[in-house]
Amino acid sequence: MSVAARLVQRADSWVNALTGLGGLRDKLSHAQIVPGLRLQESQLEALYNDDAFAAKIVDRLPRDATRRGFTLEFEGLSREESAEAMRALIGRLEDMSALPKLREAWIWGRLYGGGGVFVGADDGLEPAEPLAEDRIRDIAFLNVLKRSQLQVRTRSEDVRDPFFGEPELYVVRRTSSVATTEEVLIHRSRLIMFPGAVTARGVYSDDGWDDSVLQRAEESIRQSATAWQSTAHLVADASQGVLKIANLVDLIAAGSEAVLRTRMEMMDMARSVCRAILVDADREEFQRVATSFAGLPEMLDRFMMRDAAAAEMPVTLLYGRSPAGLNATGESDIRSWYDTVEDAQNDVLRPRLERLIKLFMLAKAGPTGGKEPENWKLVFRPLWQPTDKERAETKKVKADTVAALVTALIMLPEEAAIELAQDGDFSTIDVDVRKRALQAELELLEEEAGKPAVVPPQLLGPGNPPGQPPPQPPPEPEADE
Repeated sequence: MSVAARLVQRADSWVNALTGLGGLRDKLSHAQIVPGLRLQESQLEALYNDDAFAAKIVDRLPRDATRRGFTLEFEGLSREESAEAMRALIGRLEDMSALPKLREAWIWGRLYGGGGVFVGADDGLEPAEPLAEDRIRDIAFLNVLKRSQLQVRTRSEDVRDPFFGEPELYVVRRTSSVATTEEVLIHRSRLIMFPGAVTARGVYSDDGWDDSVLQRAEESIRQSATAWQSTAHLVADASQGVLKIANLVDLIAAGSEAVLRTRMEMMDMARSVCRAILVDADREEFQRVATSFAGLPEMLDRFMMRDAAAAEMPVTLLYGRSPAGLNATGESDIRSWYDTVEDAQNDVLRPRLERLIKLFMLAKAGPTGGKEPENWKLVFRPLWQPTDKERAETKKVKADTVAALVTALIMLPEEAAIELAQDGDFSTIDVDVRKRALQAELELLEEEAGKPAVVPPQLLGPGNPPGQPPPQPPPEPEADE
């Protein structure tokens, strides 16, 4: 549709026939969006390798999301059993460098628009066949693959398939020692894939990959880099020497270039020998003209803000800039960024990490002997680390709260001690001694009340069903008369 046709159809805009506002002569009426050029792999690699800010845009999110690690929680197990199972699983994952390889695949996914980890699960089948989770003997390797190493061979065309439209078989080409190319087909169930930037389906390339996260930010990065380079040139020419010579145009027109050149050479020699510039008082004048930098810092700040907006990162993190403003500490920027990282942990990293952990659990040679616990949970460690002062204040609040409950006779002192010890901030409390003291006190209360006392199982450890009294020894048989 032409511009004129669009303007005719628009009946809700202002049109001024004299000034051309809203008409065919309006400059804004001819502005339109056109598809930009897609960054090629060589350009993405150049940006990542040579531009520090482009590399930070790609790296920072995966690195912060995996920086603090994670823990595993198992329901139905005691603290000791849960800690033992977690140590065994995490130890196995660390031996295979699982988290660093997932981080690397995530980085390549963000840079190239796709990346993944090939899980070498030994189930006795070919890589092109779906992974048989009930036949996994062991996890032999974890190999990181970039987008350039993977090609989509087939896709799911069944609209009833949960993976409709997604790749089903990938092909990896490798070159042997005799310079022959060999293709290896890999089923999607053996890959843990990481995406790039969310890309509209209509602009997908033929291979079906996402765009790089640098695609949208490239124009801003390029303009910002140009502005900084221009500023560096201005600094190099911060002041320019100007020599005024009488009748300069006449000298050039008369063919006296040699005389002019000799004059300049004598000036340079005088400046190097006596560190002064000698000029004719009547016919010459030398002065330095300083370059104006007015408004330049503010303009560079605006470029920095635009880069941060395109990268979806705070300026304080992208450029390492100190917070500005009255009483500014940068804490709000960091907390906002950590919220973004937490979203990425839950949306991108969690399902892929849980998938990998499950495969390690199902491996018969793994830490759990091929059995996946019924209820387990992956918990990422908090990114925000409190200061020593904040930890002390939190500890005091907990202690004051528990002391108030004991004073109000809502809790027994032993119950309060066990509760604090389980919280982790009071690790010096001997839990076993407190549990025995609590048991003795409950038995004393039982004798005074004349009925069994109900002991919470979380206080005395596993073995008793919830809400039931501890098992009593059977009564002794009466002797025959």
